[in-house]
Amino acid sequence: MRYKIRMMESAQADMRDIYRYICVELKSPAAAVRRVKDIEKAVRSLEEMPCRISLVADDYLASKGLRTIAVKTHLVRGCRADR
Repeated sequence: MRYKIRMMESAQADMRDIYRYICVELKSPAAAVRRVKDIEKAVRSLEEMPCRISLVADDYLASKGLRTIAVKTHLVRGCRADR
């Protein structure tokens, strides 16, 4: 079964900021593209078995099913398995 993955506008803005920082501040456009692709790949992988990743540490948010996944030095939070 595949799950639907939705990326909130704030997450899309974060992705743009990550890209911009690596590209402009670190002067590495190729690394910026790779990092964004790595994050996108990790997020897309949640379409299959999203519950394989850890619940967030906050008990209240964990009770709502929110999860977090690490991608290199970044954390993607707020993942919830909705069909």
